[in-house]
Amino acid sequence: MALADLLTTTKRVLQGKPFLSHPVHVILVHFPMTLVPVGFIFDTMASQDRKFRSLQEAGYYANLFGIVTTIPTAVTGLAEWWDIPRDHPAWLTATTHAALNDIVLGIGVYNWWSRRNRRNFQPNQTNLVLGGVATVVLSLSGWLGGLLSYDHGLGVQRQGAALEVKREDEEWEQSHGRSKPASEEDEQRAFGVVAVPEGGEQTLGADI
Repeated sequence: MALADLLTTTKRVLQGKPFLSHPVHVILVHFPMTLVPVGFIFDTMASQDRKFRSLQEAGYYANLFGIVTTIPTAVTGLAEWWDIPRDHPAWLTATTHAALNDIVLGIGVYNWWSRRNRRNFQPNQTNLVLGGVATVVLSLSGWLGGLLSYDHGLGVQRQGAALEVKREDEEWEQSHGRSKPASEEDEQRAFGVVAVPEGGEQTLGADI
């Protein structure tokens, strides 16, 4: 197998295409998105009240596991980012999203390294401030990730009606030489909204 074929196959695996109908990245993000702020909360509680002092160890390990889970999350995110055209509006959003996550990872590594030899992994004021910064930055990054999925459809249009709309849009753009204007009908189809007789209710399609 040529190197190019190997890289393509690896990218597809990281994107979840051979065995899933949606990206692996969106599954993994929940771990660091949870562990980083939880670690900060535990550290803050431990520093404010002696009865919560034991939580500083939990905060340390939450930060450590946040680092560990960030690695596969970043790798699968890179696989998604790789396919975004550089002239697409989503590229800048995705690049900013990745850069913010790198900042969070750097803070996490520093906090782990600086606390690893302290008694009970006690955080100092710098660790607490950086933990708060990491939580805020990660929240902003998560918001950008939501924009990538819901506004740009990154990784979403891989199945069902959403995939059909994507293919139709691509065909339209190829024949007209420009981006197809969004329509309410296309958005409803892409997100699985099913038309029903008058007086009924709309339901979400099973493909989403």
